[in-house]
Amino acid sequence: MSPDVSILVPVYNVVRFIEKCSVSLFEQSLKNIEYIFLDDCSPDNSIDILRSVIARYPERADRVSILRQDRNRGLAAARNTLIEHATGKYILHVDSDDYLEKECAEILLRKAEEEHADIVVSDIFRERASETVIQQVRFSQDKTAYINLVLSSQSPSYNCGKLIKTALYREHDIRCKEGVNVLEDYHTLPRLAYHAQKIVKIDVPLYHYIQFNENAYTKNCNEKFMRNVCEAIEVVESFFRAVEDGDKYTRSISAFKIMTKINNVKHADRQLQKRIIELFPEIDSIDSSEVLRLSTFDNLLYRLIRQKQAFLIYLLTNALDKATSIKQQLIKSNTDSRN
Repeated sequence: MSPDVSILVPVYNVVRFIEKCSVSLFEQSLKNIEYIFLDDCSPDNSIDILRSVIARYPERADRVSILRQDRNRGLAAARNTLIEHATGKYILHVDSDDYLEKECAEILLRKAEEEHADIVVSDIFRERASETVIQQVRFSQDKTAYINLVLSSQSPSYNCGKLIKTALYREHDIRCKEGVNVLEDYHTLPRLAYHAQKIVKIDVPLYHYIQFNENAYTKNCNEKFMRNVCEAIEVVESFFRAVEDGDKYTRSISAFKIMTKINNVKHADRQLQKRIIELFPEIDSIDSSEVLRLSTFDNLLYRLIRQKQAFLIYLLTNALDKATSIKQQLIKSNTDSRN
């Protein structure tokens, strides 16, 4: 019997997380699942831990595969390799530092079958160092509206918490661009959604998204990170330039570019800030209020970016870093004192 769901898991340097992740996968209430893990030449003993967990679930063992890349090729290539090997009707991507609610796959699959949907979206648990927050994912039953929410980052573009029909990848040749290991979901999900016949949402959090893994790609803003961001945006732009109704999405892509400049200039060093300021010159004439709502702070920061006030931006973001550091120290101190 072909699997109902293929759970695809890239593994790299997750020794702290892989046991909890894999246990949550093997304890899924849905039985007809295949599990494909991909070792991207992980430098730690993540795979040894994974094998020890597999041994505790012999009833799942014949449905588990562990692939290995010939060299470390990064997250985008790992996702592509996993997709190529999937045989299930639907794909559920899981990052190896995250974990699932026990009935996640079963609930998503039931919704997909009941609604004859190509993509099912769920809410998400955001696991921070000091708290768990439920993210109620923004959604619209109108497909164009939903894609615009994703493109403008008003709804998460990451694949976690989504069940996706495998045929969408195969029939439309949708893959990550190898080497673009940042925003790899951003440059795939909008294309998948565009080709989907029906997208639905279930208003239940099912996926635990870990946000305190310091090894995650998104924790490092540097030159390579920003090159990846720009390449991901270019993939999306090229796709929507080529489709007949692509102009419906231009405004949202512009909004994302604005937020990309604002968010990354906050975390870059002084030299990289200067380069970020120069990105996407085609949006410098756009008043941010035309495409998105900004906080007072972000509005001020974007005004300085448009005016290319590099020194003032550095002073402002440096002050923000210091304030954030003090806040984190206070939170840690309060947490330690309670323990």
